[in-house]
Amino acid sequence: MAISTGGTIGAVGNAVAGTSFTAATTASLGVDKIVVVGVVADNLGTVDGVTNEHISATFAGKAMIKLGEYSNANGAAGNGVTTSLWLYINRSGSTIASAVSMIFQFSGMVTEKCSSGWKFNTSTGIVVEKDPTPATNPIGDASDASTNWPSASFSGLSSVERLYFRILGKESNTTTAHTPTSTFTAITPISSSAVATAVAIRGEFKIATSTGQTSSPVLAVSADNVGLFVAIREIVRDPTMMLKSESVFTNKPVMLKTGGVFAVRPVKVKTNGVFI
Repeated sequence: MAISTGGTIGAVGNAVAGTSFTAATTASLGVDKIVVVGVVADNLGTVDGVTNEHISATFAGKAMIKLGEYSNANGAAGNGVTTSLWLYINRSGSTIASAVSMIFQFSGMVTEKCSSGWKFNTSTGIVVEKDPTPATNPIGDASDASTNWPSASFSGLSSVERLYFRILGKESNTTTAHTPTSTFTAITPISSSAVATAVAIRGEFKIATSTGQTSSPVLAVSADNVGLFVAIREIVRDPTMMLKSESVFTNKPVMLKTGGVFAVRPVKVKTNGVFI
């Protein structure tokens, strides 16, 4: 397989009110390796569903790609929990040492928050992206005052290798590890603090060549829950696009010919890998 597990990048809890949250990594990140990080925090809005409360993230000062966000508001700000998923690909050309900062920005003041991340190895010539199919990717879910997260499934996809990663949030100070879905691997668990209003993060992943996967984890602690399940696929990098691709990842301009005249200008790329 072109994607393989690389181990935890660290799990951090924080209960100091603020509009940002810094988590230090606990492992280095090699060239072309990737990190998937989940964030769980007090909700800021009042409506369940797709939100934008976690507005940006950086890894060692470089922007991370947001894979999605979902909230269980339970009717009021602070009554539930919001989770988001982030992707970083090391295109710096050198290994990034451990103990660098991941900084997550929120749209308002948040007290209880935590993060947990995992790194993955990829083969030379392979890059990854959030699978553009189905349109429901990622899958979000919310449940109030319940023990387990509802089952979430991808099905009917083309049979290629994917990283299936589900982040799980709970409004709880529990230190109990969840039971992952069979054949899935659990990420490092942590809670934001020990107070009753704390939030907890759990997660699981599976690397498989398949047409879909189902996540049905178990944690018998009654609380408000939120989940976000994403499918990340591998793609082969086109050598003819190397200059353009590397320009995007390193934020350097490239020479583009427009109307018969060469001009230096930056290149933009959509998060689904389509250049614009």
